[in-house]
Amino acid sequence: MGDTKIESAGQVLARQLSLVGESVDNASLFSAFEEGSTESSEPPVESPPTTAAASAGETPTQAVGLGDSGPTAADADKAEARNAKRHVWQDKVCFALGVFNLAFSFLWIGASPQTFYVAHTIKAVLLFGVRLAYYRKQNLHYYFFDFCYLVNALLLLHCWVPRLRRIKWLWEALFACAAGPLAWSIPALRNSLVLHDFDKMTSLFMHWSPVVVVWALRWFPIEGHPMSQPEAAQASVLEVVAPATLLYLVWCVAYYLKIFVVSEKKIRERGYDTLYLYTLRKGGLGKVINNYRPELRPLIYLAGHAASCTATFLVSFLFFNSFYAHTALILAVSFAATWNGACYYFDYFSFRYVPSLGLTHKLQPGKEE
Repeated sequence: MGDTKIESAGQVLARQLSLVGESVDNASLFSAFEEGSTESSEPPVESPPTTAAASAGETPTQAVGLGDSGPTAADADKAEARNAKRHVWQDKVCFALGVFNLAFSFLWIGASPQTFYVAHTIKAVLLFGVRLAYYRKQNLHYYFFDFCYLVNALLLLHCWVPRLRRIKWLWEALFACAAGPLAWSIPALRNSLVLHDFDKMTSLFMHWSPVVVVWALRWFPIEGHPMSQPEAAQASVLEVVAPATLLYLVWCVAYYLKIFVVSEKKIRERGYDTLYLYTLRKGGLGKVINNYRPELRPLIYLAGHAASCTATFLVSFLFFNSFYAHTALILAVSFAATWNGACYYFDYFSFRYVPSLGLTHKLQPGKEE
């Protein structure tokens, strides 16, 4: 019986992967729709009558004429096919750009690590700009008040504004933040290398790329940077952790006032989402926080957030003083992102991508169209 179960599971996986392979081939994916097939897994939903003739008791055919029968099942299938085709095409473009981005990034790092911040800046402007526009439409733009976005913004200013570039404590704070909370967020939040998914790649970029930028600035500094000075070769625990902790405390107070005091009513009435609300809806930490009274939950959330960030600030001291440890960190979080992406593709994507297109009834294995 055990062999039979394993064989059955393998057959299921093979069939699902076969469907994914067909979905990449536009010709086979949409051949069922090119001839105007009228098959459908469910009958089309009719919208209620809204015209004056309909309200007067006339049928749609009587109102518009016998020759106009309105949308048919075949029309609905064609529209569904067009949407699916556009979806697949967009995913192909994102996948191709994702692979190109990997090659582009590692070639740049190998050729000129001290200028990698230029490539980071170009990608940050594009990715965050698109995400902000999309998040505003989805009522998600308050996510941009989170700590990771602040670190990304300050890192860009540090790289491009000469006066900020020379501030040693700001550099040490950004190093601890990037090699600390941002780096460890990749395994903790399961950031994944999912090349066809723009949003997942943006989230991975937000946490992974700053780690590489501070690695390049730390070990291959540009002119005028604090690390270009011989006396900056080593740093104490206090020098690394204290500036980052101060920066975090300033953000934490500002975040509490903005999210839970100033804009609390606006967030509630307009249905805006925040990372805090998302955490409450999820398991793990959300279950723990929900055990407390509502008025205490924001403080419990921020206390947990502060404790985890402080712990990673302390660990970042090791990376600041060791090239090999810092390089190992990048390799480790890169592997974590790659592993998470592999799990996504084989545990989720291979079974649900084709059904998500709404075309499974057209692509059953062995079915003749």
